[in-house]
Amino acid sequence: MLDKLERLEKEFQEIEGQLADSAVIADQALYTKLSRRYKALSKAAALSKGWREAEGSLKEAKEVLASDDSEMRELASEQKDEAEKELASLEAEAKLELLPK
Repeated sequence: MLDKLERLEKEFQEIEGQLADSAVIADQALYTKLSRRYKALSKAAALSKGWREAEGSLKEAKEVLASDDSEMRELASEQKDEAEKELASLEAEAKLELLPK
């Protein structure tokens, strides 16, 4: 699922670059087509970015949980729980977003 989101995010970024091209701006039909696709991909791109951030946060929390500092472990435990909840939420949203329209 993350692979699909990453592919959509890459396409989103490519279209973003194309929309800034003066040749595309001059071709109103192409510009309109790309703008619609850009808008359609925006949520998938945001989900992909959020997923990477949540995974990074989870990885960081797990590393801190392995440390000797009990205060830091407590904070890391909270961070881990939040990251896991965020990933579950993002997964549910991604499943809906990736359904054929």
